[in-house]
Amino acid sequence: MIPNSKSSTNNSNHNTCPHLGLSDDPKTFSAYPSEWNVCHHVSPIITPSFDQQQNYCLQDAYTNCPIFIAPSGQKMPKEFQSHKSSLSISKKTRLRITMISIVVLLVVLVLIFSSLSGGEIFGFLSQDMNTPHRTDTRVSQDTSQTSQMTTSQENIIEEIAKTQTDPPPSPTKQLTSTPTDVKPVLTLDIPIGSEYQFIIHRVKEGESLQIFADLYNTSVEAIRAVNYDLIAPLWIDWLVIIPVNTTDVEDIPTFEPYQVESDQITISELSKQLSTQLEDLLLYNNLDSEHVLYQGEWLLIPRERSEP
Repeated sequence: MIPNSKSSTNNSNHNTCPHLGLSDDPKTFSAYPSEWNVCHHVSPIITPSFDQQQNYCLQDAYTNCPIFIAPSGQKMPKEFQSHKSSLSISKKTRLRITMISIVVLLVVLVLIFSSLSGGEIFGFLSQDMNTPHRTDTRVSQDTSQTSQMTTSQENIIEEIAKTQTDPPPSPTKQLTSTPTDVKPVLTLDIPIGSEYQFIIHRVKEGESLQIFADLYNTSVEAIRAVNYDLIAPLWIDWLVIIPVNTTDVEDIPTFEPYQVESDQITISELSKQLSTQLEDLLLYNNLDSEHVLYQGEWLLIPRERSEP
């Protein structure tokens, strides 16, 4: 087991990309893949895909990310972007719609004025206003202008239709459980568990239990209750277990964070080595009895709650 102490974790101070942040706060980011996270290394800033965040941005592997390696200010390749829709219409499109609307309005006003003035504004009429020839000319020209106006209106409808998009899904802070038919992600800052979910987080400078409680919809008391060994005040690099979206932890044990040291060891074998109940180990980590663990993965180790 890797001890939960400052001296043993000083080499892992930066396990996330320094360019990852919120659009209005580059120093803050969601600790799990989210549409709120954007890359401040590219121009314009944009949300990386969830796979990109999972495999690079939120891992030590960010130093191998093609975007991180590239010079700053470049445009993010489409294959790394999050494919989210937008309700907003670009300024250029809005300007085009406005200009077309103005042109159509001017055409309508000209037609109305021309009709009220008997068409003299275009010089279509001579002194003999009652000749059949002049009357036919006015009808033909008015019909042609009306046809042009109708065509312009149809073009406006087509332009507006092209700018319409489906509304994007509303971002949510609610975390979902790991499906049992997909290999679970057992790492820091990623939800672990199913019925109950927890985050194992390495403390950074300026962070506190209240910050964690607000971020993960829990309470300071609940965080203290689920941690087997928690110091006060917190040290930088200390590992803290945080319950997600719950403050009722009375019926669950306390936990220790544990990093797997052996490669390809089964959960049953690890249970024997750590002298912990296999059923609890499977339940709170959302694993099956045949699951194979790999070196470097993180687990929650249930411990009996000490009497106050």
